[in-house]
Amino acid sequence: GTHIDGPEHLVLGAKRLDEFPIETFVGPAWVADMYHKVPKGIITAADLEAAAGRKVGRDDILILRTGWNSHYASPDFFSDSPYFAPDAASWCIRKRLRLVAVDFLTDPIAKELQSDGPDQFKRKLLAEGILIMTNADNLDRIKKERVTLYAFPLKAIPSHRFLAMRLGET
Repeated sequence: GTHIDGPEHLVLGAKRLDEFPIETFVGPAWVADMYHKVPKGIITAADLEAAAGRKVGRDDILILRTGWNSHYASPDFFSDSPYFAPDAASWCIRKRLRLVAVDFLTDPIAKELQSDGPDQFKRKLLAEGILIMTNADNLDRIKKERVTLYAFPLKAIPSHRFLAMRLGET
């Protein structure tokens, strides 16, 4: 289900979610569509630039929707999920995003598609302090391209990964 990964989840010794100020989980968000990337599509830096490059800036939240989370109970959910190309992580880091929220898996599950090992997109962003919300549900219900995202994690200590309560204000 919908959850937020904190840096400590994949980066040894990094910050835990409970160490982030609550304001980290609220902010302006840009919504970009990647419906054309299902199934098995690879989302590149060029795709991100075309969809959101002129909009997002430092400390913004980017919400990418593909509709893929509607396949969650399907046997091909993990194998056919869209995922990020390695250059997409560099794009997010250059933009200095605060959080990236998606309705799909961020990294390929198949080992032959993992160019730098498992969870490379997540590892690169988390190492830079950029949080990631995956498997976000009902993103298709957002009707505007600019919203305020409220993504408060359930607080527990210690924390490296939490379910998130997601509320959107349009």
